[in-house]
Amino acid sequence: MQGCTGSKNQKKVALFPYDFTLDGGAIGSITKKGGPIPKGSIIKDGVILVNTACTGVATTATLGITALSALDILGKTAMSDLTPENTLVETKPLGTAASSIRVTADITSVDFVIATSPLTAGKVTAAIEYLVTDPVI
Repeated sequence: MQGCTGSKNQKKVALFPYDFTLDGGAIGSITKKGGPIPKGSIIKDGVILVNTACTGVATTATLGITALSALDILGKTAMSDLTPENTLVETKPLGTAASSIRVTADITSVDFVIATSPLTAGKVTAAIEYLVTDPVI
């Protein structure tokens, strides 16, 4: 952060990719490595980039993302909101103090949570913006 001389504060982005062709689309959680986001950081914001449109066996299929607690990054989102390609979808942390997440343990993976109906296609990248703070808790 500018204006903080002698500080290690930094804004960064961690990427977590999901690809149906590599990871499958069964109902449940699929753990994907990425990041890392270090303990003590503050997740401020994020966006999901839809690289390939998500589809499901049924139109009721949903996708969510969990980092530390249930669906804290992306709530259950309908497949219709994850199309067409190159769509950007907001994450839950929206850049406010009230929606930010204090990271209490290193995050080296997130869970992509598929519910209601299996996926049949899709490729998305979760881009999670965070601040590295000093000192780390």
